Amino acid sequence: YGSLGNEHDYYDEPTNVPSALGACPALRSVSIHDDTFSPSHLTCLADIAPRLEEMTITIGLDCVSALRQCLQVWSTSLKQLTIYKPLYSGSFPAYRCPVIRFPMTELREVRMAAPLLSVDCLDLLPKLEVLHFHGLYSEGTELARFVRKGKMANLRFLDVYFLKSMDPDVYRNQADTDEDERRKVEISFELQGACKERNISLMD
Repeated sequence: YGSLGNEHDYYDEPTNVPSALGACPALRSVSIHDDTFSPSHLTCLADIAPRLEEMTITIGLDCVSALRQCLQVWSTSLKQLTIYKPLYSGSFPAYRCPVIRFPMTELREVRMAAPLLSVDCLDLLPKLEVLHFHGLYSEGTELARFVRKGKMANLRFLDVYFLKSMDPDVYRNQADTDEDERRKVEISFELQGACKERNISLMD
């Protein structure tokens, strides 16, 4: 299969992997750290493990379409999903996101940031219990409204953090303004109230 690459400098060649359709039908869990998946790696994983239940991986910025296609394959089996992007890389192309656009009927725990995941997508996760999510300030306000409306009926734990930009160059190098701090406090207050009404544990 060749080297996947790593969190700082992906991908090492080769990234084209051979087809292995149905090679590991019993495989249920994949957790890979310090390596970065390419689109062809994702496609191969869906081919060899069509009933995957748990996945923790890092993907390249060009993997949005491939990830969406793979999630459709796992839409009735996946229970836990954690997706990271390489450190110090740019942002996923927003026009290709979000990756969840169809019901994921068994998904119970998600760790993913915007724009791969959006608040609107959460309505497609009927069994979601645990959500770890980073997004923009506007998504924090939207999430509070979403929770207050009674969406995600099974949600019991929410871990969130909101930023003025998902671009690493912006949030790492530009100090928060007074307005940024005000927005953070406002969002935190709204989420605390919404989660208290629903008896949801909140970490923000």
